[in-house]
Amino acid sequence: MILTLSMRQLFTLTAFAAGMALINPVAQSADSSSTPATEDASLTPDFIYKYLVGEVAGQRGELGLASNLFLDLAKSSRDARLAERATKAAIYGNNPAVAVQAVSLWSELDPDSVDAQQTTVQMLVSTGRLAETKPYLDKLLAKEDTRANGFLYLHSLFSRQTDKQAVLELVQELAAKYPALPESHFAIAQAAWDAGKRELALEQLALAEKLRP
Repeated sequence: MILTLSMRQLFTLTAFAAGMALINPVAQSADSSSTPATEDASLTPDFIYKYLVGEVAGQRGELGLASNLFLDLAKSSRDARLAERATKAAIYGNNPAVAVQAVSLWSELDPDSVDAQQTTVQMLVSTGRLAETKPYLDKLLAKEDTRANGFLYLHSLFSRQTDKQAVLELVQELAAKYPALPESHFAIAQAAWDAGKRELALEQLALAEKLRP
């Protein structure tokens, strides 16, 4: 399941997606949720020049330049794939300011992308913006096929957060919608234990064991 990926695995995904066709870098599939610019508006000499410079910069390890160029192109073309590439180049290049902008645009342009949502969560957590992760986590946990693993993933996601009480409260809010799911109670148990709430942790662990088929 995609939600079981660790932060390290997520951030070591290839920065540049194969298959981005240079001849039409803003072409989208018929079922895409993003809104690309028209071909005439996007494939200008300036667009192609910036695209090529971004490619070369990425290959040379100049990820700051590459991420900024791809972000500019994503903004002008409204292409989710360019926003994704900008995000990954910024992450590789340790440029959180650009990464936050790029991942926000990526999520906006491709709201159904699990990768975009999870990367957004990772960026928010890494920059200490814990409360802002809730709507993205709600959306990820709403997917039935990844829900159970999603709750199990929360512990590693929040492991470096110093405000354990805030983590506990967030996990409780996320789990409130799924009282019959054993993993939701197990996630609360882990967060409660880390927050020093031993009684609550044992209570939630017992509930998880009781609900497990």
